[in-house]
Amino acid sequence: MKTLKIISVFFILSFFSCSEENSIESNQNFNQEIDLQSKSTTPKPSNLPSKAPKSVVCNYFATNGNTPSSVASYCGFYWNGDYAPIPLSLLNEILAEPRSHTFNDLYILSPSSPTGIMPFNTYTLPDNLSIRSEIIAFYQKVYVIQLNQSITVTGSITKSEHIHKQAFVDTFFDWMFRMQASQPSSFNMLMNNNVIYRQLFNFFADYNLNEPASSGIYLGVFQGQNSTSPKLRCLTVVSEYLLTSNGSALLQSLNSGSISFESFKQQLNSMCY
Repeated sequence: MKTLKIISVFFILSFFSCSEENSIESNQNFNQEIDLQSKSTTPKPSNLPSKAPKSVVCNYFATNGNTPSSVASYCGFYWNGDYAPIPLSLLNEILAEPRSHTFNDLYILSPSSPTGIMPFNTYTLPDNLSIRSEIIAFYQKVYVIQLNQSITVTGSITKSEHIHKQAFVDTFFDWMFRMQASQPSSFNMLMNNNVIYRQLFNFFADYNLNEPASSGIYLGVFQGQNSTSPKLRCLTVVSEYLLTSNGSALLQSLNSGSISFESFKQQLNSMCY
């Protein structure tokens, strides 16, 4: 029996192992992270299996082409008199395709861009000025239902998993836009302290990891504090707290070194219920 389990896990890991990606481009000037602006969050459609915000689903099809007519109508690409959500059978069929996406298929929200987004492969700030490497590491941790955990892959992932990852990245930047508007001192601190910026992204990402694409564990989910999911409740409570004056004071204490990051996390997690 132990031998059978080992073989099963080896098969799963082998299935998900892929060739290494090309090396990350870096050291090109780009001011995305100091150009963050206030941006509203689009409510998520409750009947989409990925539970990704509508904006993520629509951006995906707008930038990848071959948009089915039902999707185009749902996203408002053209008018045919019907704005009904995408039928579940259609979206499930669209998403149930072989692995075809890598982190270079991501986009980053960019208010200064005419389209509001920019390709991830142009997001080339070095690590001491960005969270690029954190986004890539997060993207490459793919949930495997047979293992009930995420494993790291270096190749392609499915459309549904890609949209799930894009949704989290979108909601993190949306959260940063809100911080810039409501707590500019915290925002400026994160722009000048990349260590804490990266730690904070990973802290939030940990709530999302080891969850399937249907989980919907994102920042800014409406009424997320009342969700049946403990992870979504906690992510909502702690992220919203950090947008208050008390949360800003806690971040400044972390920045000054008066508390450690472990203590910072413990104080936030103690607010969860």
